[in-house]
Amino acid sequence: MPSRLPNAQRLISVHGMTLDSQGRLWLIDDGKQAGHPGIEADAAKVVGIDLRSNTVVNTIVLKDALLQDSHMNDLRIDLTHGTQGMAYVADSSFGEHPALVVVDLASGKQRRVLSHDPTINAQKDFVTQLDGVPMRYDGDHTVFPHGGVDSLALTPDGTRLYYSPLTSRHLWSLPTAALANFSLDDQQLAAQIKDEGEKVMTDGMDIDRQGRLYLTDAEHHQILRRWPDGHLEVLLRDPRLVWPDGLFVSADAAYVTLGQWDRLGKGFDTRQPPYLLIRTPLEGRPTLTAQ
Repeated sequence: MPSRLPNAQRLISVHGMTLDSQGRLWLIDDGKQAGHPGIEADAAKVVGIDLRSNTVVNTIVLKDALLQDSHMNDLRIDLTHGTQGMAYVADSSFGEHPALVVVDLASGKQRRVLSHDPTINAQKDFVTQLDGVPMRYDGDHTVFPHGGVDSLALTPDGTRLYYSPLTSRHLWSLPTAALANFSLDDQQLAAQIKDEGEKVMTDGMDIDRQGRLYLTDAEHHQILRRWPDGHLEVLLRDPRLVWPDGLFVSADAAYVTLGQWDRLGKGFDTRQPPYLLIRTPLEGRPTLTAQ
């Protein structure tokens, strides 16, 4: 039997995927294996793939920015800063230690930022209602799936990163020029955070070429669209949208994974296969198509 590939050369637990402005695919592998304590060395990583040649063009193992309870959940790639670009990663944390992670794609230099900032952490007084059941966030004792910074979206010009904790109803943003500047400390970064207002509880975000932000909404089984002026509208509402999670927006459609995470918590698991990827057009009559 052939030996297993080293952790740095294989995918273990991919959570987030995105395309950069050159059409390359980037993955965030949180390296976590179910039933295994902690995260093995070289397991968590950022991986870039050239889709034209189907080759891996970059692999950066997360070391300096990794904690043993890290949950590297989503990422966005900014090619407007650094010689080869920057990766912004949401570490939602399997514990209570979330942070934004910034990675220089040329050097591999990496760091955690804003780990103690309230915009990154779960909202302490948060109450949700999932499948008709009201529940309150209670730190490690929380029954429902919860976490810190989770959803990320990068503006088309690469100048701002939108973000939000999973356990929150607030939207925030930061200029990427600040995030990409490793000389700025957390206090200097926090001074540039912009409060973008209240929204719904989101597990996934993306943005289209017009700067319209798309948000998943597990509590109401829907996908919302936020216009640049801040007003919200429903793109799709359907009872079959059971915890819409990962979200990708193309030129004419939104693609969403349905994670059913509201059916999984401490002491219960009522998830029901199949787990679906759905598609809905951005314009015209809303429809839901399983992919």
